[in-house]
Amino acid sequence: MFKQKLYNVIKKIITFSLRFIFIKKNYKKISFISFPDLSDNSWYLFNYINDNRENLILVWLIDQNLSKTKLSRLKNKNKNNKLLFIRKKSFRGIYHFLSSRIVFFTHIPYFFSQKNLGPTQINLWHGMPIKKIGVYRHKKLLYFYGDFAISTSDKYSEILSNAFGIQKKSILPFGLPRNDILVNKKNIFFNKKNLKLVLWLPTFRNS
Repeated sequence: MFKQKLYNVIKKIITFSLRFIFIKKNYKKISFISFPDLSDNSWYLFNYINDNRENLILVWLIDQNLSKTKLSRLKNKNKNNKLLFIRKKSFRGIYHFLSSRIVFFTHIPYFFSQKNLGPTQINLWHGMPIKKIGVYRHKKLLYFYGDFAISTSDKYSEILSNAFGIQKKSILPFGLPRNDILVNKKNIFFNKKNLKLVLWLPTFRNS
């Protein structure tokens, strides 16, 4: 109980302080967050934007440093955009987060994230839930889950709206970026007529 109260006090102090620190927003800057780094819906949306847009600053806020080989390979993919890979838990990471126009994430970016604090935050999440999440799990809204979120259907829009405390009109039924590669025009993997496909992809946990 004491730890939770202390956490809430620290969160309020940091959030209040950040509102008085002026950080100019860069409208060409888009940031991405995922867990693990460079994965899931954020990764596939990043690749699409990097392949199809130019003159942007694309920032990955990461937990682990990348190897020089991987950095070089990523930065050489499209030299028309500026790519940055910054440790999320650093002052530079917080600066890039707050100065971005948009942040796409699959997991809560920072514990102090709030509405109208920094960028427009779009929650890509990491799948459509069949387990309790957000309000369904904690019985109350503990975090800021974003200004917008995406879903795969009207039914899930309703579920996510309730779970995340986001108005249903701000839940966008666009589908998941990571699923687009299964049906893109270049590589259609499932194109046989009358093919019945059952795909089960459970979350892997060491436990």
